[in-house]
Amino acid sequence: VKLSPRSDKLETVQNLPLLTEVVKQSFAQRRKTLRNNLAKLISADELESINIAPRRRAETLTLEEYIVLSNYLSDRDR
Repeated sequence: VKLSPRSDKLETVQNLPLLTEVVKQSFAQRRKTLRNNLAKLISADELESINIAPRRRAETLTLEEYIVLSNYLSDRDR
């Protein structure tokens, strides 16, 4: 196994504990959609506004999408 650093730059995480919570909630119930697992944190309309389909499942999101979602929630709650 060979590990190499990423060559592309990821977005900066504004609130690491929030990112952790978003990922944990996304995977809380297997086979559920983001709309269901994240209902307490974000609405389906808000997910669509940041270009994440509410019917997607947690395992289909990229790290970049989780960071965008977390940063959106962090900005929204300020």
